[in-house]
Amino acid sequence: MHIATKRIYLGLFVLLSLATVGWAQVSTDIEPPQPRLAAIGATVALAGDPAMAFINPAGLITLKNPSGGFAFTKPYGVGFMNLYGAAGAYPLPKEWGVASIAVLNSGVSYRGESLSNETALSLAHAFYMQRDMNTDLAFGYALKVMSQSFGMSINGTSLGSATVVGLDAGVRATLWQRTRIGMRVSNLNHPTLSGVVEHDLPTVVNAGVAYSPYRGVLTAIELERTLGQEQLLKGGVELEVDRHLDLRMGIRSNPNRIALGFGVKNILGFRVDYTYLTHPSLPATHLFGLGYGY
Repeated sequence: MHIATKRIYLGLFVLLSLATVGWAQVSTDIEPPQPRLAAIGATVALAGDPAMAFINPAGLITLKNPSGGFAFTKPYGVGFMNLYGAAGAYPLPKEWGVASIAVLNSGVSYRGESLSNETALSLAHAFYMQRDMNTDLAFGYALKVMSQSFGMSINGTSLGSATVVGLDAGVRATLWQRTRIGMRVSNLNHPTLSGVVEHDLPTVVNAGVAYSPYRGVLTAIELERTLGQEQLLKGGVELEVDRHLDLRMGIRSNPNRIALGFGVKNILGFRVDYTYLTHPSLPATHLFGLGYGY
């Protein structure tokens, strides 16, 4: 076996060992509203998007220019919920990798009053552990500051707030330029929000493969595991119709959901993305995104 390939498998084995001690959670984090990632679904092995800071920080490594993006959705089309996401990435000098800052905000309001608000701020860094003409192995980590606050009671009493710090780690490997392998463990330190109600944040393990049989075609599959919950299966495809248009489709289980989306890109450095995401019992979700530099 080629020595570079051996190093890649060794790095994946190390992260898998970390993952086996990380499955201890009962709830889920906010999912980034980035339309491209939501459309493909299986994203842990992907790269080249500043929002990878929340998916797999190792995927930041392929960004070659300063870049940023903003995304927005109203989950299930309800008027009282909002989910925003913004991310920026900057390649560091002297092969020091790529740094990123990203933020997610989810809020529930009614008649102008804020009922709850959740925010996650991520500081991420990715760098190559090994690299040659045909293979590479990148490692990434993210420090997340997560906060949750509730509104006022009917008698004007604050219902409380809490802040906690979480740690994510991930790897991404390229084998012979066409196959990418990715793995991420989120909330390795088992953070707990201790506010009005104690809330254990999930330590979720994602592992997946992305394959490009030829330029302009991407297929991906991924498994997601959370202790105490059923394993999720995700899969998706992306087709580059021409240099300005991408088409995407993805599926996921538990619950069964289908995503359809497109991206208009290379317009003076900007890109616009949209995704339509179904749900078996709730209304569909529309996701919108604007990016620059990637």
